[in-house]
Amino acid sequence: GQELAQLTGHTGSVWSVAYSPDGSRIVSGSGDQTVRVWDVSTALNTGAESGQELTQLTGHTGSVWSVAYSPDGTRIVSGSEDQTVRLWYGDIEYLLYLADSLIQRDPPIFQGNERIRFGFDEQPALSH
Repeated sequence: GQELAQLTGHTGSVWSVAYSPDGSRIVSGSGDQTVRVWDVSTALNTGAESGQELTQLTGHTGSVWSVAYSPDGTRIVSGSEDQTVRLWYGDIEYLLYLADSLIQRDPPIFQGNERIRFGFDEQPALSH
């Protein structure tokens, strides 16, 4: 087959890759302890030789051996040599929205044993 694009940026061996359910992104896990999300739709649609790195997810302290998208594409899961499994938001546009809204939002409110937090749909939810 013919190479369509290269995704470069990891500084360690790449151990795992997965397509998003809609085929527009690829997530990769590496020996550099990062999970990276790439836009491949632009490369495929424009004929560019390289896909654009959208974000780098950091927090693992060992090689990332496994990555996958949730079936709806909103979450990414990663498994690492550091003996952790981490769950990340997979929708980059939502991540940007969330970062912006967290900067503008008041901190969570605690009332007795209940913690009021804001969920994905911005509707208050009670948890015990």
